[in-house]
Amino acid sequence: MDDPSSVPTPPETPTVPPQKKDTAAELERLSCLIIHAHNERDFEFQGADTQELQAHISPQWKGEIDTGGPRDRPITWEEQTSAWKQRAEEHPDVRFDIRHVSSQVNERSGVAKVYMEMEVSGIGGVTLHAMNELRWRKVERLWLLHYTLDGPTKMKFQYTQLQRGSIRLVRFSQYCTPSFIHVWMEHLPDFRKDTSPYNVLSYSPDDPKYEDLKSIMLNGRSFMVPSTVHEALSAIVEHHRTNEGYWIDRVSINCGDPAERTEQLALMPTIFSHADRVLVWLGPEDDQTEAAFKAMRERAAHCPYPSLEECNAGGEHRVVSSEQEQNAMKSLLARDYFQKAGIRPDVFQKRNGHLICGRFMCEVGLFVHYQRTSVGPSEAAEPGSVL
Repeated sequence: MDDPSSVPTPPETPTVPPQKKDTAAELERLSCLIIHAHNERDFEFQGADTQELQAHISPQWKGEIDTGGPRDRPITWEEQTSAWKQRAEEHPDVRFDIRHVSSQVNERSGVAKVYMEMEVSGIGGVTLHAMNELRWRKVERLWLLHYTLDGPTKMKFQYTQLQRGSIRLVRFSQYCTPSFIHVWMEHLPDFRKDTSPYNVLSYSPDDPKYEDLKSIMLNGRSFMVPSTVHEALSAIVEHHRTNEGYWIDRVSINCGDPAERTEQLALMPTIFSHADRVLVWLGPEDDQTEAAFKAMRERAAHCPYPSLEECNAGGEHRVVSSEQEQNAMKSLLARDYFQKAGIRPDVFQKRNGHLICGRFMCEVGLFVHYQRTSVGPSEAAEPGSVL
């Protein structure tokens, strides 16, 4: 039986992806023919395209794919096609739509991997997400598919070595959804000199959800993150910008490497200061969130100073907060981030900080301005008056 570990784990996506070679394009095309055969219900491989695919299937093909069959061992090609046929009979409307294909080819060693990210419809009235890893081997000048893995449980992410002074960023896949987080990792060799913009995600490690883990897809492989981080990534995908790189400590640092962890933690102040934005995740929104963010924006809009920075630096402007505003802000300040992390100077003294609470976002400066200029109703005769 072929050993699935015989093909090395793919390296993290480089900052500048290499040009795709002809072999890679051809193996990706052949890999996609499997999905074509399934959608066409050509499980006997009678069509011209599927006959071409059949010629590239190794006689020793093995697979670990979640479509039935024995679970105590990899299955054969005949068992796999039988399982596909059975599933199509049970779910006549099932269909696979390929959303992303990538590959890694080592011509010298004669090994390659193709990754296919798909959406599956027609099963239970919901759209599912699937990821296949197809392993190819060159045998006497002919590329043969010899092993296939399916699903995140079979494919665990592994870090590659990080050079000193470098950081790792993740970028969202264009097919990422709030419920299916898929990111690609890259190295930024000298982030202090590089002009590539990136964001930092800041969150409370003391959130009760921090120890609850959820799975995301990282470079096409399974990776566990705290539920707090998963919530933040879901909100960013659904409501905020996703086209930039993100530095997230629990993802960007290999916590299993003590030396790297020590170095990266020492770099954190510099990582924060060089970031385009520091995003402070406060958690999902509640019934008070909209009122709190509205109050901060309205207060800033009526500031008499030329800039919020000037007012925050020592202005005497004060406004009486209404009871409704105070309750909304108290609810915001009761969140774990403020209770455990406090008003962190590395975040709240920088102009690039942003608070995120569900779908709501505002600059940290608006929060600081509101806190500095607020006076309770008991300290003045009329709410909303300026002192």
